[in-house]
Amino acid sequence: MQHALELALKGVGLASPNPTVGSVIVHDGQIVGEGFHEYDKRDHAEIVALKSAGARARGATVYVTLEPCNHAGRTGPCTAGLQRPGRLDAGAAMEDPNPFLNYFALGLLFFVVIVLIYGIIAIHDIPARIAHARHHPHEDAIHAAGWISLFMLHLLWPFLWIWAMMYQPGRGWGFSEGAGTPVNEGAGTPVDTSEIEDLRRRIAELEKSRTSAGG
Repeated sequence: MQHALELALKGVGLASPNPTVGSVIVHDGQIVGEGFHEYDKRDHAEIVALKSAGARARGATVYVTLEPCNHAGRTGPCTAGLQRPGRLDAGAAMEDPNPFLNYFALGLLFFVVIVLIYGIIAIHDIPARIAHARHHPHEDAIHAAGWISLFMLHLLWPFLWIWAMMYQPGRGWGFSEGAGTPVNEGAGTPVDTSEIEDLRRRIAELEKSRTSAGG
């Protein structure tokens, strides 16, 4: 690390407006790569050292005077470059003093967590909304099962969606289109129209016979 600090001094006046940074790569106790940051040459110190070490960087340890960056600007993130050689240990003399990077990462983490939680909660009631729109006879049961599915990480959600989608007002159960048989909206069961017609015919005959007997 002392040698990395000495390398960083070479960047004084050359790295501005970026900070001066030095980096050394050590493998089996031997320095196999080193470098410091020069603004005009773009590459950060870690990348300069990696290019200097070449294949010898695999399994080595990199020492850098400033925490490697994890964002893209004029160059790509140094953390990505340090991952390419394979197993590469790293040690930094100090953390990045820019608080924005920490706050940005924390804010991004909160955003992702909130979106995930809201999404998981929001989709749980979709089958119940479908059931309500279709006047499903089991609407309340689907709504209750949706909350149960929420606490089971939505393992039941696909089955609830199918359950809600299989009922159509005016058609009953099933996905197929067609005239079919009329449906009793209250009970959700098909009505046999032939039996109704038969009952009407018998009632008409009874009334006719009573009229004849009375005459």
